[in-house]
Amino acid sequence: MMEAHALLIRATKDSFCELDVVSQLFKYHGVSPTELDLTFGERLLDREPVISSQQWTYVYVCGHGNEEGFGEAGPDSYSDPLVWETWSEFSELICDRLEPGATVLTACCRGGFEQVAWQIFTECKQVGLVTGPRFNVTESTLNAGFTAFLHHIEHKKNDPTVAVAAATAASGAEFLSYDRLETESSQRYTDWLAARSDNDQSLNGHAAPKVPRASMVSPSE
Repeated sequence: MMEAHALLIRATKDSFCELDVVSQLFKYHGVSPTELDLTFGERLLDREPVISSQQWTYVYVCGHGNEEGFGEAGPDSYSDPLVWETWSEFSELICDRLEPGATVLTACCRGGFEQVAWQIFTECKQVGLVTGPRFNVTESTLNAGFTAFLHHIEHKKNDPTVAVAAATAASGAEFLSYDRLETESSQRYTDWLAARSDNDQSLNGHAAPKVPRASMVSPSE
């Protein structure tokens, strides 16, 4: 059996990421982690050699974020972010290096999580599952939730629905999970795709609206 690999992306200097803890958690379950730190102002594209070094079963994203993307505030706040990746750019860049049915774990987004999952699924057919906390959470809550999730996925080989329920019970915070097959069969997703297509057509030849970066939040806020 081939070894599984996890790409751990840090997009904020805030302490809640705790990549060392998350890294040990993956190692405990036989998943080889690779940390990627963007907090020195680099873009994901700048780290393409790292991204291309493996086929990833998991991608863990930790940063401040919203339904548009994730990143880190610059010296003049989120109006000029130090790090900023849209979910579409993120998905396109990593897609070719993902195992089929890969899982994206998010520790970044209060609000708009459903649309985050939809964007990832739309841009990358390799992603099978997107999961993370529904609302702002602390470091210990994140760790408890993802510990339970991975235990049920990697050790017990349970269905993601069971794993997410276990993450919620263990952490005391609601964890959500979006499955590609279920999402693509939902009318809400179909309507969202149609609205997105209409919006893209209306923007053809015009500048896209700016990302509302001031609304970015983190689990620790």
